[in-house]
Amino acid sequence: MTSDTQNKLRSALERAAWQPKEWIPALRLLADECGASHAQLIGIGGPAMVMFNWISDFSEGLASVLHDAALHDPENNYRVLAGMSAAECAVVDEEDYARATKKLSGSEYLKLVRRHSIQNGLQTNLRKTQDGLIGLATLRRERTSPEERERFENIIPLAHTAVKLQAALGHQGAQILAGNYETMSQAAFVIDGNGMVQALTPAAETALTAPGSFRLDRQKLYLSDPEDDRALQKALASALLSGDRTLSAHSSLVIGSATPSPSIVDVIAMPKEDWAMPFGPRAVVTLGRQHFRSDRIALLCAAFGFTEVEAKVADFLSRGKSRSEIADLRATSDETIKSHIKSIYAKAEVSRENQLAAKVRDLLDGSPQDR
Repeated sequence: MTSDTQNKLRSALERAAWQPKEWIPALRLLADECGASHAQLIGIGGPAMVMFNWISDFSEGLASVLHDAALHDPENNYRVLAGMSAAECAVVDEEDYARATKKLSGSEYLKLVRRHSIQNGLQTNLRKTQDGLIGLATLRRERTSPEERERFENIIPLAHTAVKLQAALGHQGAQILAGNYETMSQAAFVIDGNGMVQALTPAAETALTAPGSFRLDRQKLYLSDPEDDRALQKALASALLSGDRTLSAHSSLVIGSATPSPSIVDVIAMPKEDWAMPFGPRAVVTLGRQHFRSDRIALLCAAFGFTEVEAKVADFLSRGKSRSEIADLRATSDETIKSHIKSIYAKAEVSRENQLAAKVRDLLDGSPQDR
């Protein structure tokens, strides 16, 4: 690789670290330098299996399968399988592909790469953790020559540095976000795209020491109660899989429902930028104040997202009040109560009054029945 080409690639990769949308021009340069039709940067792992998959100059036929989890399962994909057993920054070549292919149980990926003439090439792991990897690859029809392999090897340190810088920037963003919550004395855990806790506030550290509350295991957040934890993991998966650039997923959970004073946990999805790697903040988990069971309306609002009026209507229904009785108590019409109930059903994800009453009683079991 000439010094001029090396400088161009270094500049392109530095731009990509700061502005991820610049990865495609950088990959195009890499493919040209290595004599390949395409270059690829892919993230494997996390709830979606394929965190991102960027390929230079890919065809329309590839666009529909870039994030197909089954095609990127190591049982079906020789590139993923070979990459999983390779050390960080080691070169994986066509000989490794041949060995991995013999171990595959599915043939769909083989058919795909042959159809698009990208069955050969080289790859390396720019980042490898217990939960996934970020791989850089060249995709081509013919086998790689020794000279092209040498060029690829020379590019690896430049790309590795770019990914490390992008990871550092993502971690810095998590620290800044945690700092904002710290100013509000909020217990907050900042989660990255891999589902790992990247930053937490002092109040969150305190919450980790409380019996029966949160715990960290290999940087992942759990709740001590199995039922509460299932709800937390479901909410986290929803937040991490959210593909919108807006705050599209926000779940409120009631934890400690078997105790005299349950708490509210909010799981908030952060906006996902185009060309985002998994290093930056993708979700925030906050622990709200404890609620006593006598605070029925506050608990219903927190658990189901009800308005205060909806929570009062739901509470009346759970006590066996009829719609007409509720309308009289609320000094409103039957039609207004019917409208409230329609909204209540949607938020509580039920279709009948007995289902709603059961959910409310489960949440408020043991609370005073009279207001």
